[in-house]
Amino acid sequence: MLGASFAIGGSLAIFAVMILFLGLWSHFFVTLERILFWPFFYEAIAFVGEIVCLYPLYARWDQLGRVRGLRIGLEILLFVNASVQMLLINMVASYMLTPRPAFNLPLIMFNPTMVPLEMHRFIGNIAFAGAIIALVAGIRLLWRAKAPQMRAYVDWMGQYGLVWAIGFSLAQPLVGWEYAKEIQLHAY
Repeated sequence: MLGASFAIGGSLAIFAVMILFLGLWSHFFVTLERILFWPFFYEAIAFVGEIVCLYPLYARWDQLGRVRGLRIGLEILLFVNASVQMLLINMVASYMLTPRPAFNLPLIMFNPTMVPLEMHRFIGNIAFAGAIIALVAGIRLLWRAKAPQMRAYVDWMGQYGLVWAIGFSLAQPLVGWEYAKEIQLHAY
């Protein structure tokens, strides 16, 4: 049942976005799709790859525990798919911010703001993951952890998550400054 609701919800979201883009900004979207067809195409493949890796992990987590190598392999493949998808979406976003001539695909895909944008989002994702780890640890500490050993583990987990969240959040302004500098240098 959960898989069907996920598939229906994902399909509705994709079709709603397509209808909005094609209905409201048809000329812009068709032009962007014509110029950046291959990044969009490979991004869609990476998105499907994410779903193919994530669903077995979600649905069969306990069963995959007996085959630890397969579970770790799926997790690594999920990370690679998510990273490739973010890279391809950042190519599109950086092209929209600092466009290059439409006839040179490598120059379009790897324009000057792509790497700082990728770094900014990657560091932000790590900080967000640390905050989620700290949140889960805090919830477990409040409601579930009764034994002293479990409380110590959850306390360590929360500290670990906060170190990652705060540490990488402190790096964000430096990376954001570099990103803003590249925008300023190449936007005109």
